[in-house]
Amino acid sequence: MVSRQLLRSCQATADALPLREPYSSAQLVDDLAAARGRPIHITPLTWLDGPSLPCGVWIATGDTDYVFIAKGATGVHREQIVLHEIGHIVCGHGSAGSSELLEQLMPNINPATIHKVLSRSSYSQPQEREAELVATLALARMSRLATMTRPTDQSGLGAALGRLDRALGADG
Repeated sequence: MVSRQLLRSCQATADALPLREPYSSAQLVDDLAAARGRPIHITPLTWLDGPSLPCGVWIATGDTDYVFIAKGATGVHREQIVLHEIGHIVCGHGSAGSSELLEQLMPNINPATIHKVLSRSSYSQPQEREAELVATLALARMSRLATMTRPTDQSGLGAALGRLDRALGADG
């Protein structure tokens, strides 16, 4: 159950995200990186795919953020994973990752240079619930904004947005 206070806080965080056309996690990542003055690298990993593994991991070093996602994630699922990790970033969450996972993800990086690590696997921890709620609210906002600016023809972007609306159950 989500408290009203958490919902209000997450809604404010999602509403403050710099969203512009084209409404996508890739555009948001670019704009957020520019606004924060820190690059954010999104990297799909083949081995990051399985029931006991997280489907997303955020690692923050002194000057760069790295988001690793399961390579098999596509479409709305991929967007949700990226937005979840962005939720951790904008909420300023702390570390909850294992040194073994770090060694697999970034074997050439000195562990002392890594400031924060979070992985997306379950939502039992408060930080995970908060990041997931921010991601869900951001995705809903992107869908609403895209619907309001949708081209009248259903080719290209309009058709893709229509499919996203149907997948999310939005009115089209």
